[in-house]
Amino acid sequence: MADSKWDVIYFTLGYDGIKDVSEATLKKFDRDMAVILEKFKPTGARIMWGSQSPLPAESARGLTREQIKTLNRHAMAILEANSVLVNDFGFFNEFTPTLVKSIVESVKFFGN
Repeated sequence: MADSKWDVIYFTLGYDGIKDVSEATLKKFDRDMAVILEKFKPTGARIMWGSQSPLPAESARGLTREQIKTLNRHAMAILEANSVLVNDFGFFNEFTPTLVKSIVESVKFFGN
């Protein structure tokens, strides 16, 4: 990534492979997040993160909605401490016109 010029990097994290929100899992999550952020730094881009979208219970990949909320809150704390703009989808129960508008406004935030 550092070999390319980026104005904006928008990313989200899938929580595939995460089976719980134990202390050990969160410590590994912290290390993984630090690696991602270090890869972004040399690009000079403005960075924005989108929280894990709400998932129907049958497709939550083994995590409960509460566990997903915990992971989102944990990620937000790390990212906000690193001056990453957070786009929180977690307070929506489903994709709605309001959620779509939130996404559009977040993208507009960066301008052209």
